Amino acid sequence: MLAAAIGGCVTPGAPGSSRPPAGEGHPFREPPSGPGGTVAVESTKPAPRSSEPLTGEVHRFREPLSGPGGTVAVDSSAEPRPRPIAAIIVHQPWVDEREPSFTLFEDGTVIVRTGRDLVQSHLDADARDRFLARWVAAGFMDLPFYDDFTGAMSDQPSVHLFLLQGGRWKFGVYGGVDESGHTSSGEALPQAIAVALETAAATATADSRPWKPAKLRVLFTNCEQPLDDAIAWPARVPTPPAASLRAAAPGTGRMRMIGAYEHLVPAYHGPALEQVTAAEGQSGRPVRVGDVACSVDVLRQFPGERILADVEACAFARLSALGLRQVAWRQAVPDRCL
Repeated sequence: MLAAAIGGCVTPGAPGSSRPPAGEGHPFREPPSGPGGTVAVESTKPAPRSSEPLTGEVHRFREPLSGPGGTVAVDSSAEPRPRPIAAIIVHQPWVDEREPSFTLFEDGTVIVRTGRDLVQSHLDADARDRFLARWVAAGFMDLPFYDDFTGAMSDQPSVHLFLLQGGRWKFGVYGGVDESGHTSSGEALPQAIAVALETAAATATADSRPWKPAKLRVLFTNCEQPLDDAIAWPARVPTPPAASLRAAAPGTGRMRMIGAYEHLVPAYHGPALEQVTAAEGQSGRPVRVGDVACSVDVLRQFPGERILADVEACAFARLSALGLRQVAWRQAVPDRCL
């Protein structure tokens, strides 16, 4: 089910799914064993959801991160201020998304997505505290670590929610949910998730202004491509070391950003980099940096993204202690998990 938590992929018979397991993937469950040796027929009507965190043997993967006690702490002392205190990240299938669709920072700064753009606004101290109180009052701290709204469909989005309370993060992953609050299964969302999405969207006001990053993240992969006819790296853009590029992960397709070598450059180099990536996309040719040719992606560096990535990684690291495979591109740095 952790695949669903990251990419929205649900396997029938996985914990949290109402579908019975089938096929050779579950030989230990075939045929029905034990004194009863019975089977159940799936109802076409979804079972009612409980507001209580699910516990017990079949849902043991949700502990210890479900309910009010299910929090994690990370060391953010080295991160610049202001730091995030609430955030929403919508993960699309097979994309390592780091840019939140909503972030509230400790000083009241808000960055929120409207359509394809991110805008920035500000809440005063009272409005900031009322905003956080609404999430808590709606039952956010009682949410399970994971819940499934995919309707047993694969490759669905998932919403990752973050809230800092008392120095610890409440974090949850909800498969089959997009940022507008629609679920793939057609089920209604729990009130706490619905309130989080609604209040976040409402922070975009007529006074909001476009958000602009200070730096760009240039991601290099597949750096063993032929140099012939490669696109030249822009002359005035800082160049990463070729030795580091040779060690970049050989990802492909939709997974190619995972394990990439990351190079930060000032955002004013954006126009030059856009020309390079546009030429790469149209021609399929790699980009040449010194004596190395790579695939290149350019993303905005988002303030506080390291803290949010650490929260996710430390949460999944705690779950890995229960015997669950940790996702490779969410590796936790041990000394940052408190």
